[in-house]
Amino acid sequence: FSFEDYLHINPRGQELDGGVGDSSVTWTSQYGSVTSSAAGFFMGENPKGASYGYVPPGAACTPTSFGDDLTTDGVNEAGLGAHLLYLGHEDGTEWVTEPSDEPIDISVARWIRYVLDNFATVDEAVTAMSGLKTRQEAVCRVDGDTEDELNGFVFGLHMAIEDATGDSAVVEHVGGVWQFYHNKDGLNTEVMTNDPTFDKHKEFLSQYEHWGGDKPLDDKHLPGGTNSPARFLRLEYLLHYTPEPKNSIEAIANVRSMINNSNVPFGAPYKDGVYPTWWTSFIDTQDKVYYFDWLYTPNMIWIRLEDIDWETLEAPLYLDPKHDIDLAGHVL
Repeated sequence: FSFEDYLHINPRGQELDGGVGDSSVTWTSQYGSVTSSAAGFFMGENPKGASYGYVPPGAACTPTSFGDDLTTDGVNEAGLGAHLLYLGHEDGTEWVTEPSDEPIDISVARWIRYVLDNFATVDEAVTAMSGLKTRQEAVCRVDGDTEDELNGFVFGLHMAIEDATGDSAVVEHVGGVWQFYHNKDGLNTEVMTNDPTFDKHKEFLSQYEHWGGDKPLDDKHLPGGTNSPARFLRLEYLLHYTPEPKNSIEAIANVRSMINNSNVPFGAPYKDGVYPTWWTSFIDTQDKVYYFDWLYTPNMIWIRLEDIDWETLEAPLYLDPKHDIDLAGHVL
């Protein structure tokens, strides 16, 4: 099932918090942004998602806040992009008990908004996040009949960020500890898929000849599976051969062709279920354009952030990209 994603245009000046109660970090958005959110699922648009919510610290199962919670992807007016992907409860942020002397500042459901609202560069975002305490709520059913439904299950996530200078990073929070993999520290952080954690993906990569190992890797040996390590390896391999683009159109086309090679088709077996790719996004961090491709509609759409009058925009704008097959091109 899909998460019934919406697109949002978020104005400057919004007051938000970390979503974890009285100890939450608070902020007023300094940058406007265009984002996608999975809140449609938890608001009940998909029957499977009706009455789902999350468990904040010391509280019962709580409905999500449309617009604030579960932002999964986007870019701000400074050209800083951010993306959440599923990591799994075995690898993702998981709190069994919370230290009473270390209050939690921010929920993983607010990571993207915190980053895009406040910062222009990867370096700024990494520095600020390293000073926060975070947690992963459990996804639960507000009207649950059993203890498991009310207490929920951990939904681990990790985040990739990039900016207009070409800097990038992968951010994870594992076992209560931040892990920052920063491109400027000599780490290649251009590719992120799902579980396992980023360091384990890099260990897997190091087995192959392109990255110091002895396993052959060419067009005859390239893994074609839907699992996350195979997709990670394919993207790293294809990125190595991607031609230098002459302009932004070629750059988006290059990335789009690689992403299409790593998408999980509808119906394809994936681990213990079927988890297809429902949409893809592409960001031009230089010209500040957010592209969104919902696979059940025939056309890709995009929003040019420089066409938005951020000075006068006072309230968020929403777009449902899923049900209008005539949407195409620049939709603002």
